[in-house]
Amino acid sequence: MLISQGMTEADRQRYSERNQYFDPVTTVTFAPWVADAWQSTGLGFAMANIEEDLRKKSIRHVILWGGVQTTNFKALNYYKKVGYEYIDSFWFGDIDNHDMMKEL
Repeated sequence: MLISQGMTEADRQRYSERNQYFDPVTTVTFAPWVADAWQSTGLGFAMANIEEDLRKKSIRHVILWGGVQTTNFKALNYYKKVGYEYIDSFWFGDIDNHDMMKEL
């Protein structure tokens, strides 16, 4: 699991091309990568429990780091279940991805 204040340069650039801007002080980028062997064990939901700590630090937006591949149905369903919203799609090489964000 990785959390970084603000947005990665690639994410910031992609969002800005769509005229979407987020305050780096109140935004974090979140990468809750879970190895295949650990999926469907509850680990992802345990990682989602960081939200209260983020709220205490005045974080308002959580951006998924690098988006989610559109073929990763398990991840897309998980993110929707825990409140992430689809923002837009983008191509990285020959892979279609979804940008997703959660407002706290």
